[in-house]
Amino acid sequence: MIDAQENRTHTDAVPSGAPVPAARPLSDFAVEQVGDELVLFDAETMQYHTLNGTAYQIWHRCDGRASAAAVAADLGLTVEVVQETVNDLGVASLLQSPPESWPTVMTRRRATRYIAAGVASAVRRAHRAFHDRSKPSGCGD
Repeated sequence: MIDAQENRTHTDAVPSGAPVPAARPLSDFAVEQVGDELVLFDAETMQYHTLNGTAYQIWHRCDGRASAAAVAADLGLTVEVVQETVNDLGVASLLQSPPESWPTVMTRRRATRYIAAGVASAVRRAHRAFHDRSKPSGCGD
C-alpha cells in the first residue's frame, strides 16, 4: 500500500525543484474504489497497488512538468512527503520512468549508506587479506 504520511522522512528523492516523473495513464490499470482507497490492478505485472487519498492526489499530479515543491504547495503537504510518495510510486512501477533514472539529491541518509557500504567493503578486504596471510602456504612451512 502506498500511504502518504506527514511523519515520513525522505530517502532517495527527486529534487524538490525538478519535475516529478509522469504517472502511467489510468487506462493501464483496472481501477476500483474501496472506501477511501483506490486499488489499481496492473495486468502487465499482475500486481495490485492500493493508494490512500493523499497518495492518489500526488500520483494524479505527476505530469512530468510539475515539481515536487509545486505539488506539495498545491496539496498543502511538505515537500518531503511528496518526494517520498513519488519514490514509492516509482518503485511500484506506477510512473512512466523508474526511480533509478531520476536526478537525485545527496541526502545525509544516502551519503551515510554509501559511506557504510564503503567501510564494510574495506573491512571485508582487510579481513580477507589478514586471513590469507595467516594461512600456511604449503611451501615447506
